[in-house]
Amino acid sequence: MVIPDRIKQLTEIALKDKVLTFVERETIINEGIKEGIPAEEINEYLNKSLEAKISSMAKEDLDHCPSCGAQIPLISDTCPYCGYEYDKFKHSSGHGNSSRITGDDVNVIANENAKTCPDCGTPFPLISNICPTCGHILHEQTDSDLNIRNLINSMNELIDGMKKTHKTTFKEVLSFRKEMVMLYVGALVFLMAIISQFEVSDTITGIFGIISIVLFVLAFRGLKNRNVEESPVAKEDSQFYLFLSFYEMYTRHVDSLYGKNHEAKEVLAQFGKMIDDVKENKRKNRNKLVLMLVAITLVSIPIPFLLPHHKYEYDTNLPKEVLTQDPILYEENKTEFAKYYELSSRTTTIKATNEINYPTSRTTYLRANSTANLHIDIISRNWLLNDSAITHFKIRLDNVELSSTGLANHSADTLLPFGIVLFTKDYEVITDLPPILLDVYAGDSTDFYNTKGIIEKGKGKCRVNFVSYKTTNDFELVKQALDSAYYFMIM
Repeated sequence: MVIPDRIKQLTEIALKDKVLTFVERETIINEGIKEGIPAEEINEYLNKSLEAKISSMAKEDLDHCPSCGAQIPLISDTCPYCGYEYDKFKHSSGHGNSSRITGDDVNVIANENAKTCPDCGTPFPLISNICPTCGHILHEQTDSDLNIRNLINSMNELIDGMKKTHKTTFKEVLSFRKEMVMLYVGALVFLMAIISQFEVSDTITGIFGIISIVLFVLAFRGLKNRNVEESPVAKEDSQFYLFLSFYEMYTRHVDSLYGKNHEAKEVLAQFGKMIDDVKENKRKNRNKLVLMLVAITLVSIPIPFLLPHHKYEYDTNLPKEVLTQDPILYEENKTEFAKYYELSSRTTTIKATNEINYPTSRTTYLRANSTANLHIDIISRNWLLNDSAITHFKIRLDNVELSSTGLANHSADTLLPFGIVLFTKDYEVITDLPPILLDVYAGDSTDFYNTKGIIEKGKGKCRVNFVSYKTTNDFELVKQALDSAYYFMIM
């Protein structure tokens, strides 16, 4: 906030004598409050102005005599070189903008700056202990005692005020931070929803998602409608930082002006202890909140892993270990879908042939040797077959040995995918089957590059698998392929 010009001018007047008394500070603060400036901001401005004044005392303690031009101390009444009555000139002419303002507050500060000699009645600066006119030695003990007493009384009033200030409980802090807690818990539940979609049922995942959305909505609505000023936590914070600013100010006063006064030091120490008590209470509440969030996190993260999981089994050749899950249910399922179980358990051994006149360019560079195993995969997400899962079939030919014909080809078409054609015993092509291509995602992931290397180098051999990349729901078609397939050939 911008400090008004009048406050700046009053501060300039108060600091003419290089001292800021309790009366001067109180007068300026009261004037600032009238103009709508918070007391802590006025205090901060006064402290900075006082520090700047003290740091520049070496320069400002010297001035030029208006008569002879010599440099003389600013607090001198007469020029030591020509005898000019410098103090009278100084008071009559005035300095800066401070002479242009008037009012009771100006008079109070002016009276603080100009004391009168009890012997001759001559005004003299506050920081001087000797009257420049008659030489009377002034003892400022009375004024000093008054300032100390006012300082101690002010600190005691603040201490009493702190005793009456309500200390917030953890319950109040939790209520004040409930929106933040809801946002944090909402984020955790959302994370649980992400984890659970891979582990548990879709219903539980949906429940987690709904809970997280509700928490987010409640949190944002609470943030929009909250009234921070009515919260006891906000009130305590506001009062605490006000007390803290006064404590820091009085600490500087005691250290710089009244460091030898034991009573002032004791009261300041009591003030500091109460400040530390409030800090400790705030720290404990903050730590409790952090521990609560950590506990919620540790409890929440394992939940998706502890809930019942899906019994997914993507390879529907029915591994032996799944049979132990529920043997009775398995036998019932096997009886109901007997023909599908029989189909999935069959393996047909077919021979490689390279003698059939079939339009393909691959046989120029690659030759299939020996035999391979033909079987059917049933695509299902469950280890038990059901009406919706048994209609998806894939044809697979495993353990095919490929070798080079001795010819090499370095052209780009060697990178094209290739597959196999199935023939009956009478060398008739088995049609209507989905394309059966080289399976580069099963077994050795380098199969494609191995065959590419054989074609390019014109030598070598490897074993690969072939699989239909599209499923079919024609049970009779895949059964006929198993029943009639006798030869296969690279295409």
